Amino acid sequence: MMKKIILLTAIFALTALAVFPFQAMALTAKSGDSIIQTEPVEGNFFAAGNTVTVSNTINGDVFVAANSVNINSTINGDVFAVANNIDINGDINGSLRLLASNINIKSKIENNVLAAGAVLMIDLNSEIGGHVSFVGSSLVSNGSVLGQFDSDSDNATINGLIIGDASLNIRKGRLKLLPQTEINGNLNYSSEQKLDIQPGALVGGDIKYNPDRIKIGSQRAEQEIRRLFKTFFLGFRLARFFSLLIIGLIIISLIPKPLKRIHQIAMEKFWSCIGIGVLVLILAPIISFVLMATLIALPLGLIILVLYLVMICISRAIAAIVFGRLVADTLKWKLPSWASFVIGLILIQIITLVPIFGWLLGLIVLLWALGSLAFYKQEVLKKIG
Repeated sequence: MMKKIILLTAIFALTALAVFPFQAMALTAKSGDSIIQTEPVEGNFFAAGNTVTVSNTINGDVFVAANSVNINSTINGDVFAVANNIDINGDINGSLRLLASNINIKSKIENNVLAAGAVLMIDLNSEIGGHVSFVGSSLVSNGSVLGQFDSDSDNATINGLIIGDASLNIRKGRLKLLPQTEINGNLNYSSEQKLDIQPGALVGGDIKYNPDRIKIGSQRAEQEIRRLFKTFFLGFRLARFFSLLIIGLIIISLIPKPLKRIHQIAMEKFWSCIGIGVLVLILAPIISFVLMATLIALPLGLIILVLYLVMICISRAIAAIVFGRLVADTLKWKLPSWASFVIGLILIQIITLVPIFGWLLGLIVLLWALGSLAFYKQEVLKKIG
């Protein structure tokens, strides 16, 4: 038994290194309603919940999805966060990548800041060592930016230091330069309203007004936004891959005989499994929501919805198991179940990256597994009955 555990652990680690060769594989993951991280973390930190508060040093990157995010300690890496409200109070020895309604930066950021949302507030005592790119509604910058500043917003107020050039698109309101403003580079801006530059505000370079939207700064910001979405997409695929890997190895270890029967059903009833899979995929959530709408059957509707989500998750793992076995049998490879599963999982992850075709094939494989699981469940219920 111990040999099996060691072997499975080795497979998990080697597969992770082969498929996702990141610099640091160590990570800490947490989920819940309210998460308060008070212990230091060596490696990357993942968290999802209603409120996430980081109050000790993280020696790695931080990935957070929550309603409210508070980072009150030093982060020796980059921060990727999606939330309603984000408060950065601790020093970040890396870059910020933020999507939120309200973003407040009150500390030192070593590298760049990419932010998208309703409001970005850069505090008086903050210092950003690289560039700032913002797309949103309202911008207020009172701190120091040592690089370039690109923004596309409804209005903007500057009352701090910008060492590089500032390229600011103002869609509706006005660009205001308050008395403490100091821009050492050029100021390029577009706005329907006249620039409000108050006494004491300094611009070391040229002030260039563009009647049309500035393309250079906005393109750079849009490129950064695309990079941000790609990063979150990669993080999501990473988390899903590891989850499916663990679930699949547990299924193979605990229920080898039922799994063998499910595989037989999938091979013998390919089109029937896909048809049943389509029905389960569509009808189950509809039935669940109808029951929940009646209020009287609300608990039953919730149970069906939970079981449906669990079934989808298990079906994804079974899809990789069945698909991997199909590939091994076709190529006449004599592999143990865990090895064919790992191959199937990797192949499905690669195939689904292909536009349109990959998504369609991934859906077919999921329906195939979902239908075979439904057929097996029916067989078990008949035997019990």
